[in-house]
Amino acid sequence: MSLRYYTNLDGVRAIAALMVMLLHFFSEIETPTRFLQILQKLSIFGGTGVTLFFVLSGFLITRILIHTKSDNHYFRPFFVRRILRIFPLYYFYLILFFYLTPLIVNTTRVSFENQLVYFLYLQNIAMTFHWPSMGPSHFWSLAVEEHFYLFWPFAVYFLSGKNLLRLTLFIIAFALGLRAYMVANSYEVFYFTLTRFDSLAFGALLAVLETKDFFSSKNAKKFILVFFALLVPTIILWTFISGDANSMNQIFKHLILSAIYFSVIGYVLS
Repeated sequence: MSLRYYTNLDGVRAIAALMVMLLHFFSEIETPTRFLQILQKLSIFGGTGVTLFFVLSGFLITRILIHTKSDNHYFRPFFVRRILRIFPLYYFYLILFFYLTPLIVNTTRVSFENQLVYFLYLQNIAMTFHWPSMGPSHFWSLAVEEHFYLFWPFAVYFLSGKNLLRLTLFIIAFALGLRAYMVANSYEVFYFTLTRFDSLAFGALLAVLETKDFFSSKNAKKFILVFFALLVPTIILWTFISGDANSMNQIFKHLILSAIYFSVIGYVLS
């Protein structure tokens, strides 16, 4: 039986993309005009579009893996599809960025040792622990996704539905605890794979709920209640203790935002 295609998730994808575009277009504009100042403040929230992408990706990938778990060829089609979707365009861009662009604009080429982490999908780890690197930093989120693709197919294949649910809940708790530890020790938590895996786990949780036929008009109300229950702590974090320097914000914001987007996507699916 084929998987149901949720056409409304295309709209969610578009919203997430527009949110990230808003961030990059307006967040660093230096202008005194009132209108663009408002856009700058709104653009900061656009950065959470990455979290929305992670939750959505966790759902889509997990439901594919659950659906194909009983297939004779489970691993090969999954990895081949991911490679064909990502590798050609990604490596073409890296070659363009590191080798062709310096020739065209006559700039110094980045040394290979600073390029290497990008070719290995380790740029987000380099950004976290300050390894030597220089390149298109916005690809950090792609590295997180790639690390998820390496680990998650095996978890889905070898675990029962009940244990997969337990693992998703463990990942959410573990990521929160790890952020607390890293923030206490002055490490960056925004880019690191293990401190962002909870967003993907929230998406995986949606896929587990789908196997239980949870998405219905009756349960749509439950997602709405979760959404509004989370609005208060979100507004408090955003208004009173926002900022990269605030440790409480760095520890809890990804958890709360992931839960909010979990409820939003859950409502859309219902």
